[in-house]
Amino acid sequence: LTMTNCTIADNHGYIVGGIGNQGTAEIRNTISANAAGTDCVNYGTFNVNINNLMEDGSCNTGGIGFLTGDPLLGPLADNGGGTMTHALLEGSPAIDAGNPAGCGDPLGAQLPFDQRGYPRHYDGGIGSPRCDMGAYETLATAANAIFLPVARK
Repeated sequence: LTMTNCTIADNHGYIVGGIGNQGTAEIRNTISANAAGTDCVNYGTFNVNINNLMEDGSCNTGGIGFLTGDPLLGPLADNGGGTMTHALLEGSPAIDAGNPAGCGDPLGAQLPFDQRGYPRHYDGGIGSPRCDMGAYETLATAANAIFLPVARK
């Protein structure tokens, strides 16, 4: 299982509503929240567990840059692009909390676009190379989050 910049929200499973790993997983810059059940269960091995937000704190053992708590996700909606997404609301701890190596730094360009096809920004302030966790990228300022779609080139 490899997940980079994913948002898993409002899922309903028998035991696990979010991520369920029974093998080997690499999870980067991913949000799992609002699950009916646990946000993450690991019966296997995490080779990579970097800069993830699990609302209930599950699967944080051995994680680096791990966040817990409410990610402040908007409702599933048409926020632009070809699919519906959960926007990150103002004050979301996931804004500018991604690991640059997992979200497409300008030199590596691993995942330079979010789920909607909009460019990932490195807008954590002057000199900050961080993008947002999850599938949705905001354009944020120090005071608030601004949701401006940027056309894909």
